[in-house]
Amino acid sequence: KQWYQRRVQVQIEDHDYVFWCGDFNYRIDYANHEIRDLVKQKAWYDLQCGDQLTVQKNESKVFEGYNEGPLEFAPTYKYDLNSDYYDTSEKFRSPAWCDRVLWRCNERFRYMDTLSPGKLQFYGNTEIKTSDHRPVLGVIDIEVRKFDQEQKLTLYKKVFSGLGPPNPTVCIKCEPIPLKPVVELSVLVAAVLAELQKFGVVTLARVPDGIMHFTFQNSVSALRALQLDDTEVLHNRLDVTLKSTAEDWQLLLALEPPSITFLITPIEKLLDIESETTTESE
Repeated sequence: KQWYQRRVQVQIEDHDYVFWCGDFNYRIDYANHEIRDLVKQKAWYDLQCGDQLTVQKNESKVFEGYNEGPLEFAPTYKYDLNSDYYDTSEKFRSPAWCDRVLWRCNERFRYMDTLSPGKLQFYGNTEIKTSDHRPVLGVIDIEVRKFDQEQKLTLYKKVFSGLGPPNPTVCIKCEPIPLKPVVELSVLVAAVLAELQKFGVVTLARVPDGIMHFTFQNSVSALRALQLDDTEVLHNRLDVTLKSTAEDWQLLLALEPPSITFLITPIEKLLDIESETTTESE
């Protein structure tokens, strides 16, 4: 159950803003001569009605939720090199808006933090003629979230400290209570183990130099097991401590906290664990 040790896989759509830029290779569903005539007339709206990408976006078949500026510029493909003429080769390809810039704002963050969906400042082609494509330029004004790093680190330390020590091992010293029957070590170890298993799965038990060492499956269980400190088991008073020293723990907490991509979803589960620990302690 140490799910917090797994890396969270971040998908493209998880980012605040996503931009798609490049040669999408969509065409215009008109005859070649009709397209060229409409280009001469600068009838951009009429051309856009036959643009495959625009049509499929309107039908929610591709790039659903993405924005694009108005296509109020000439199709960007296919030009003769170093000229303003569309393809004059034997293939005589039809002009098309192959090159596009699309973007979207993550709706979750948009409503949570009132992020701007993005304001288009410019969308058009550029007069670079060294290719059979005209490069497209999009200028979009967006908002960037700024995190309070001090508050983020404070929250990280609070949550991380509730996860338990780096080493999920507890050390237990048993002090016989005076005038009480003496119990064999093996019997005492078994009794203490039974009590510890109420807090989680113990994967390893050993007794070097008369001190019991029990290693749990996870650190949260080791932290909970401290509740046995100063309790009595088979006429023995238990002194329960963590194997990890305070210095070890502070050193771990001093490390750079995980990126915000780690904290987006797992933080809620970590707080749930902290809440469960508090409830059980009560």
